[in-house]
Amino acid sequence: MIKLPEEIAHIIGSIEGAGYEAYAVGGCVRDSILGRDPGDWDLTSNASRDILEALFPDAQIVNKKLGVIRVSRGDITADVAAYRIDGEYKDYRRPETVIFTEDINEDLRRRDFTMNAIAVSPVRGVVDPYGGIEDIGRKLIRGIGEPRMRFEEDALRILRAVRFAAQLDFEIEEDTFRAMKEKAALLEHISTERIREEFTKTITAGSGGKGLELYIKAGLLPYILGEDCANRISDEEMKRLAELAEAIHLTKPDPALRIALFYQCFEEERALCAIDNLGYSNEMKKLLRFAVSLFAEMEKIGDKVDLKRFLVKVGLAHYRYLTELAEQRSKVLRAREAESRSAAAEAGLRFREEGDLRPDQAGNMQHGKKGTLHSGNEGTLQSCSEGTLQSCEEGLRRRAALFKEIQDNGEPVFQKDLAVNGSDLIRLGISEGEEIGRLLGFLLDTVHRFPEKNDKRLLLGMAAARLESDQTNMN
Repeated sequence: MIKLPEEIAHIIGSIEGAGYEAYAVGGCVRDSILGRDPGDWDLTSNASRDILEALFPDAQIVNKKLGVIRVSRGDITADVAAYRIDGEYKDYRRPETVIFTEDINEDLRRRDFTMNAIAVSPVRGVVDPYGGIEDIGRKLIRGIGEPRMRFEEDALRILRAVRFAAQLDFEIEEDTFRAMKEKAALLEHISTERIREEFTKTITAGSGGKGLELYIKAGLLPYILGEDCANRISDEEMKRLAELAEAIHLTKPDPALRIALFYQCFEEERALCAIDNLGYSNEMKKLLRFAVSLFAEMEKIGDKVDLKRFLVKVGLAHYRYLTELAEQRSKVLRAREAESRSAAAEAGLRFREEGDLRPDQAGNMQHGKKGTLHSGNEGTLQSCSEGTLQSCEEGLRRRAALFKEIQDNGEPVFQKDLAVNGSDLIRLGISEGEEIGRLLGFLLDTVHRFPEKNDKRLLLGMAAARLESDQTNMN
């Protein structure tokens, strides 16, 4: 018997005490079997909506049409619904009608995957008509009945299957996976919001890399990137995406970081188009655009002046985000390098055993002298890989040292750090806001290069001189 929390057992007991059936069902049962803490509890009963509301007068009505109420006991909240059969699905997402039933098996039949069609009651035991417990033991995601019908009912289930595989580190049963591929086009009917939500949960999961691989293998990338972007992906971009899938589990499971790493796999134009496709919040979109458009610029920072100018451009908070992103990117590169070295070591062993392979003029591999390894471009692959990682990590260290020096010295970076402000310039006789902004920019650039000149008297003198020079040139 699967052990349920006392609070859940108490709710079920209240329904059973009134002469009705009640079970815990769905994801909470699956997670309990796996030893995971269920985030949500769902209960189902043959009691009608009206009876459930009468039994729990303090409950919140969640969905009157579906007969769902929310009951709280202690620290646990459960959604309680009446057994139902779903009617026809016309929008590939939700049934047009529902029919309430007295049979728990009818209720379980409408669900998506076998692992989510298990009902448990401390009174009545376990109901598992589709072998969900066995599939959980096999770490297998299997559609109930004919998988194609399940996806035709609710196309979002295609992305849910990928998400479950990533979250639980499960495999998708062969027939179910074929159905996902065949019915992928139905995702056109699913809202951008729901696709974005599933994508975010997938890529931040413990096995997010498995999710990315499944997106590729099942042909789901067009619904993440947008069809136009997906159709123009190059082989190199696909290679970068595959490398990310292999190493993303090593990175911090922060949506803003992992999603940015995903879009960095693509050329800037396609990445920006793809970011727009999923309708992120303005702040998230800004972070992702920075990650795609300004990351390379940050990598080119060579001295304190460069760093100060970049800080002014992006702001301190966004700079810290880009720095953390660079740290996560280095983890991916490090994993790629380790894999390359492992593959090279295996190849070296094979070459020592069989004789090495040497490229001819056309680049085809030929057997060469036994026991040595040659190539037309000695060490190119290794040095390129190491160079990318080395550049990334050297850049991190360099920028960290420059940033620390700026902080330790108290060097001015932003306009608020200047010893003068707009009011001071107004007192010089400058009235136009555009002119004030231009002069403050000039003074800020000056103190970026010469921090010691951040003195009110000196800066006002420079502003007056610059103003006089500009007026002379205009005349």
